[in-house]
Amino acid sequence: MTKTDFTPTTPPLARPVHYTCRYQSPLGGITIAADSEGLTGLWFDGQKYFAATLSPACESRPLPLFEETRRWLDLYFSGKNPGYLPPLHLTGTPFRMAVWEILCSIPYGQTVTYGEIARKVARQNGKTALSAQRQATRWGTIRSASSYPATGS
Repeated sequence: MTKTDFTPTTPPLARPVHYTCRYQSPLGGITIAADSEGLTGLWFDGQKYFAATLSPACESRPLPLFEETRRWLDLYFSGKNPGYLPPLHLTGTPFRMAVWEILCSIPYGQTVTYGEIARKVARQNGKTALSAQRQATRWGTIRSASSYPATGS
């Protein structure tokens, strides 16, 4: 029996390629990110955790999804209910997915504080309210066209 020099290799885990674009809102510049499945993030310039989940392999590229998202944001910032939500690619731990579920359930025009969201998630998942609040800040504008102020309880 002959010895063969063979080392099995496992392909590296592929991180999704992210695409980005910029949007100028009445509140300042926004970076929008997406992958092949939908929007993956939206961050205001200078926001804490800015693009923290963005893949290092990201490219600035025009996509139909970004045009749709710009139209959505234009409607939202003009005070109109966009009536639809651009496709989202929500990922994360079960805890993060619970946060997404709560954010997406807030009706248009209703105000909910970070504290309320954090307490609801903490009750459901046994996590700290601060951790839930941090997750809520990742999608500063895009969720179900609703709003939640940064302070209050």
